Amino acid sequence: MKKIKKLSCLVLSLTIAVLCAVPVMAEDNLPSTGLIWDTWESYLENMNINTLYALTTQRKGDINGDGTITAADARLCLRAAAQLEELTEPQIDAADVNNKSGITSADARKILRISAGLDASENMTVETTADWGFIIGPLNGSGSGQYYWQCEIDYEGLSVTQESIDTPEGVDGASAKTFFVFTPEKPGKYTVTLKLADSKQENVVDEFQVNILVNAEVVNISQGEQFIVDGLKNAGSGRYNWKCTVVPAAGVTVTERTINNDTPADGAPIEQVFTFTGNKAGEYQVHFELVATNESTVINEFYLDIIVV
Repeated sequence: MKKIKKLSCLVLSLTIAVLCAVPVMAEDNLPSTGLIWDTWESYLENMNINTLYALTTQRKGDINGDGTITAADARLCLRAAAQLEELTEPQIDAADVNNKSGITSADARKILRISAGLDASENMTVETTADWGFIIGPLNGSGSGQYYWQCEIDYEGLSVTQESIDTPEGVDGASAKTFFVFTPEKPGKYTVTLKLADSKQENVVDEFQVNILVNAEVVNISQGEQFIVDGLKNAGSGRYNWKCTVVPAAGVTVTERTINNDTPADGAPIEQVFTFTGNKAGEYQVHFELVATNESTVINEFYLDIIVV
């Protein structure tokens, strides 16, 4: 079986080399974005095909945006590496599978191996702030609607809605393009699992995971002023507690206190409150971690930037 897979990969490589000399027509002539708003809420209220495509993050390796990773994506990547194909910004991010800030033949080879089942696709990573969201898509269903993309989130604090673009008339058996729109409700680290499956999820055709890091917004304070971060609750009956690290360490004083529940119960989480006082002008990065006592296991985290003027 291993020899057959290697032979298949070689055949696909030769196919790409031949195809790379053939001009490729763009799949869609997407409209210009026309984005004029500056808040995430504005985009949510005016969501349309322009904003969906302009703000979307495509699946790593899925350059043509059909939701799957195939030899066609490797071909597009190879042509882009040879400057024979011009990609959009979401496509460029999707093509850079080795995360080395540039599209090369190594990315194309990686995509090809993933499509052939020789390599596993790595988890995507998306970083955003608490006042801004993100979109993942487009993802196509399969089986004339029998299999469709579904979303699971491991931690509360990240809401999701679903948007679809219908298939053009006259295309039999094709499914709508699905976009998942995520809106952070609080900072933290989340893992999103996207599955192409039937309604009962008994048959999973495809799936991938996205690691989400939602940071707090940038805070500006004057010297001597304070900023408070509250609403952080410990976990595991107190086994996991929030701690913070400030870099550089000097210039900001951090004090911590806890708030007990009005109706305490065994194992109920306790709120931790952190107060930051600006002592010296500068920029400081605060790293919050929900970590087990006397252990290095981190189950949640986020960052906060403080500028003292």
